[in-house]
Amino acid sequence: MDAKNEKEGDAKRLQQSLDAFTAKLEAMSALLDRMEGRLDVLYEECQRIGGSTQRTLLRQESLSQELTRLEQSLRDK
Repeated sequence: MDAKNEKEGDAKRLQQSLDAFTAKLEAMSALLDRMEGRLDVLYEECQRIGGSTQRTLLRQESLSQELTRLEQSLRDK
């Protein structure tokens, strides 16, 4: 009987270990899901900022070209 009780105890401890490991995996999965959501938000923000920066640079380039044309026009007069 002692061998049977020992096997049952081992099985119970193994099941408890598996349950604890499963709980840790589930917690880690939830954490990864939250991190993925945060990364998605950061990516979208970077895309928005990148687009805004590109438009600003294009405006600055256009203004610079216009200023160059205006300076040239003033020199020609």
